[in-house]
This record gives sequence, structure tokens and C-alpha cells, in this order.
Amino acid sequence: MFSDPEHDLDAFDAPAESKLRAELRAGGDGRLLLYPPGVVDKLQFLQRCTGGGSCAEACPHDSILLVCTETDLRLPFIDPERSPCYLCEPSPCVEACAEGAVQQFSRHAMRMGTAQLDPYRCLCFQGKECTVCFDSCPLQGLAIIWDNEVRAPLISIENCVGCGVCLFECPAPEKPISILTA
Repeated sequence: MFSDPEHDLDAFDAPAESKLRAELRAGGDGRLLLYPPGVVDKLQFLQRCTGGGSCAEACPHDSILLVCTETDLRLPFIDPERSPCYLCEPSPCVEACAEGAVQQFSRHAMRMGTAQLDPYRCLCFQGKECTVCFDSCPLQGLAIIWDNEVRAPLISIENCVGCGVCLFECPAPEKPISILTA
């Protein structure tokens, strides 16, 4: 918990989180930032996170960014276009978080967001051979399913956790995949 009254998040609510997300989008180039894996309760995460950065230092893929808000609070987020979450098991980011802001998770049960596919931009729907998103998905065959009839990937909204690996790895010039937040 923060001792600084300016960062007291006891009164934090959904509109405040929306403001924080807007601030994070506006502060950069407008790309969406995702909460790290293991964030089950956003309020609890924001109350517990001290911004020390141990989760970011522990991430073997450099996926976790520390983003400064207008109140100079450094919060960990993932920019799936820069470096997605690879759903490590065990999870070094969780093990490094002494405050318990990021909690142990099952890669099948956690939810950072959901991928969405625009078939008009997908190389497969343009008649080209490409299996990169399917092959790179940490939940291959569950989150991204290969449709042999169409010869293209399909995203399972029930099983996709929004890690962003498919978005990051996609070779299409105009990315056909976007991540919607959980």
C-alpha cells in the first residue's frame, strides 16, 4: 500500500481506471498497454504495486515496461506490439513481485485480453501460405485453431488469453491482429 496520500488508491474505481488507461495511451504513441499476467483484480494490483520494477527486471523476454503516469507512479504494463507476454511457466515476474501485486497464474486460465483477427489483412485470407500466428501461439491449438478447410487461423475467444505473441510475430505488413483488453 502507498504511504504517499497522492497515490492512495483506496478510493480507486472503474472511471479512475479508464482515466489511467486513457492517460497511458495518450502518453505514448496511442498503442494499447496490457496489465501483466497474474493480475486478477485490477484494484488490488494498483493498491499493492509499488512500482519497484522487480517484475520487469525478472522478465526473461523484456516484455514488462514500467510506465510513468501523470502522478509519477511507475506501473508495469505489456505492450504486445513491442514485446508480448510469452506466458512463462514458472513465472519469473510473479516470483519477483514481493508485494503480491502479480499473482501466480495458470496460462490457460488467466486473461490479459483477447486477440481479434481482421481477415482482410491476414495473409492466409489473401491466398498466401502463412502459419506464423498458429505456430508461435503459446496456447497452440487452443487459443488459435487452424482451419484446414479455409487454410487459415481462427481465434477462440474462449481460450485466447491476449498475450500478444500472435500480433508480435505476424509478418503481414498491416497487422491483422489486435488485442482487446480483458
